[in-house]
Amino acid sequence: MGFGYGGQTSIALFPDQFTPEIFDAINSVVSRLKPRGTATLDEQRTRMKRLFNLAKSWVNDERERDALDEIFSDWWLPGHGVEIRPL
Repeated sequence: MGFGYGGQTSIALFPDQFTPEIFDAINSVVSRLKPRGTATLDEQRTRMKRLFNLAKSWVNDERERDALDEIFSDWWLPGHGVEIRPL
């Protein structure tokens, strides 16, 4: 069983790889999924900040957490929303 949304997202389930109960549970969740609309720049920034914070929560080294903060503020934020044109 497969689902696709406008060529942007897809998932394929193979029932012979799961017990019927697990397949039905996965299928019931997947069949209710709907793609998000286009995110605003503020929504994108919020999602990316959450992702960086999640990454920081998985490291024990303060230097790595500092580096993630630096990457977010010095690299990701300045380029966010800027159109990238091919050379």
